[in-house]
Amino acid sequence: MSKELSPIKLSSASGESLIGLAPKERPIAQWVGDWIQAQPRTQEALAPAYAFPLLQEVGEKSAWTYLHSVRVGLIVEGLAGILNKVTPADNQEVKTLSASDLIVLRRAAYLHDVGKLVVPTEILDKKGRPTEKEAYEIQAHPRAGLEIVSGKGDQRVGMVLVGHHEHQARPYPRNPREQTVWVHPDRRQQEPAIILMQKVIAVADVFDALSNRRPYPKWNDEGQIIKTATEPLSSKKILQELEKQFVGDLSVELFDLAIFIGNRVNNIPEIKEAQSQVEHQLLLV
Repeated sequence: MSKELSPIKLSSASGESLIGLAPKERPIAQWVGDWIQAQPRTQEALAPAYAFPLLQEVGEKSAWTYLHSVRVGLIVEGLAGILNKVTPADNQEVKTLSASDLIVLRRAAYLHDVGKLVVPTEILDKKGRPTEKEAYEIQAHPRAGLEIVSGKGDQRVGMVLVGHHEHQARPYPRNPREQTVWVHPDRRQQEPAIILMQKVIAVADVFDALSNRRPYPKWNDEGQIIKTATEPLSSKKILQELEKQFVGDLSVELFDLAIFIGNRVNNIPEIKEAQSQVEHQLLLV
């Protein structure tokens, strides 16, 4: 696939690495935050006064959750620039997004996990499989994200956040007793553009979860480990998993682009340095 397909510049604004300005004694969210603010497109996506501080609040709580959010945001930045030039899927009611919706998509990608601010850090950073109770606390984060962001007056971004886990093979948030997907009352008649944005973020979310080390493994519905905490999957296996997760729902072309851009994001010097620091902090290496 040609390099020209990625529309974002994956480097610091000056063209120089900011790693030298990021001594390891500084918290990861501080120096990565400096790097984010040097990216013109990211400045646009996080323009509302609440957005960047909210992302940084995630970083203060959990460095790996923060770095995951940043990578998902960068992947979606790349996808947003070419989304209207590809076919997301034949069964999508909407094939393109307006310029304003593309900004909503990009902002929602960076903030997709802000609902985890209500989840205790010891659960977010826990090694090994969460208990059933802990899993329900984690799975409540899309709903919490809606409440947090809507409380800032950004209802449209909030509606994207609440459904970014609803379109996978095993959707959530779920009602613990009835095992049904919780749907916000305002979303009984879902807007096609919102649904497409949720799905694009979900693809980037799954890619990042499978391509990087994290505190706990990734399981499928049968309880089988599809990715250990310390062994990222290959691009080929990630493509296979995306096809399973979103079977018949999104195009392979979109998956290929997400993997291509995601691999570039993972290799940004600043991102690699931050990931290395997270892995050592969580003893994943």
